[in-house]
Amino acid sequence: MNNAKYDLIEGFNRLESKITELSQLIAEQPSISATVFRLPDVMKGEENNEIKQIDVEKITGKLAIQHAIEHYNLLFIHDKSELTSNKSAVRLPGAICIDIPYSTYQTFRVLLDEINELKIQIKQIVTQKIRG
Repeated sequence: MNNAKYDLIEGFNRLESKITELSQLIAEQPSISATVFRLPDVMKGEENNEIKQIDVEKITGKLAIQHAIEHYNLLFIHDKSELTSNKSAVRLPGAICIDIPYSTYQTFRVLLDEINELKIQIKQIVTQKIRG
């Protein structure tokens, strides 16, 4: 296996690990609330259809937190329906509000920075090393 593919696999493994860590940190917070809005999936072959209405489902409370955590852990390399389009983005808009001390905020901030850096590294591997 060439280095780019190995780097990509390693990058995804590290990203999954950090997302799992973030999910656990969110789940253990005692003072948390959330609202998310589930959007319908775009099915294969329907990507260019005219959209006249979008049916949105509002989800609140613990169920919203659960959906958000599941969404964070959704990596299409593993968990994607064969019927869902690869051309459309999957979104779960909403907000999570957490009342935390500054030290926990710092833990979240460092973890989110690490996750975002890993995403940048993976994007660079895909766009520069593998396609290059």
